Amino acid sequence: MKRDLNVIVAEAMSMKDDELVKYQEEGFWYFAHPYSVRDERGRQSIQGMKANFNLCNVRAGKLAWEGWKIFSPISHGHPIAMRSTYFILSPEKRYTYWMNLDMEFLSRTRFDGIILASEFMTSHGCMKELEMFEQAGLTVLLYSRIFGKGV
Repeated sequence: MKRDLNVIVAEAMSMKDDELVKYQEEGFWYFAHPYSVRDERGRQSIQGMKANFNLCNVRAGKLAWEGWKIFSPISHGHPIAMRSTYFILSPEKRYTYWMNLDMEFLSRTRFDGIILASEFMTSHGCMKELEMFEQAGLTVLLYSRIFGKGV
């Protein structure tokens, strides 16, 4: 990543309310949210992924309800991943497939920027998505700046 993560977060947190209103009214946003969770043995936790899917949808719903035009890849991909025995039996292939699809989708779609969920720094996927938006010079917003702390 070109810019320091602390600088990116500081800029996003200091955004003025009128800028947020403009982005809300005029923008098309990619909602990045943590998904994968490892258990105490280092394996992917299906329960953790389900919990993150549910939290992501609560947050995506809140954004949509407030008028933000978003695409939420976890909301799209989780039902497919959880209903396909192929993906369930191969966590590594599952991760690779969805990250590759994400990157392809990002490269072909004209988003105005990314909205990062509160725990984005804990997610390899969110950090990769942030890097792509940063490289493209697009706007970075924080869910916690839009709604404050909490869900």
